[in-house]
Amino acid sequence: MNEPKKRSWKRKIRDWLVSCVYERSHNMSLRQAIAWKSWQLLSGANRGAYWPVHPSSVIVHAERIKLGKKSRPGYSNGCYIQAINGIEFGDYVGVAPGVTIISANHNPENQSEHLPAPPIKFGSRCWIGAHAVILPGVELGEEVIVAAGAVVTKSFPSRVIVAGVPARVARHLAPRPTENAEPQKDAPQLA
Repeated sequence: MNEPKKRSWKRKIRDWLVSCVYERSHNMSLRQAIAWKSWQLLSGANRGAYWPVHPSSVIVHAERIKLGKKSRPGYSNGCYIQAINGIEFGDYVGVAPGVTIISANHNPENQSEHLPAPPIKFGSRCWIGAHAVILPGVELGEEVIVAAGAVVTKSFPSRVIVAGVPARVARHLAPRPTENAEPQKDAPQLA
């Protein structure tokens, strides 16, 4: 994977301020957002993340994470997110407490190296339940729900619920109604 460009100090300050204002839109006061980001910056914990990360969560190679609109991995407590091969989050992806996302395995013959793999990709509006584990190369379609404690070892299509160890499709979600759809003739009409 290509090495990311280094950000200038001006860009880092701008990103920090933007993330504070961004958190303000997520039911957090500006004062809380500035305090949280300041702690993150001063303590050195998860310093590479340009979004607020819970003090008990760990983000490795945050510069290789692409975030969609209102996605905040590591915002919940106890998350471990390792992005050596990259991770792409779609819009509105929810990550519950204790989730582990690992994008690279160690080389079995040389444990100081990591094996290359495609980046992990989450579609829009995915929800990752508490203490779920996502392994390298996984792609989840849009609106996938990963049950608590599931271990996801392979990719899944859109609009499914996956559960178990290893994860399997537990249920398909009903398709969303379209805006132009006409009501069914047999359906009861509300007055």
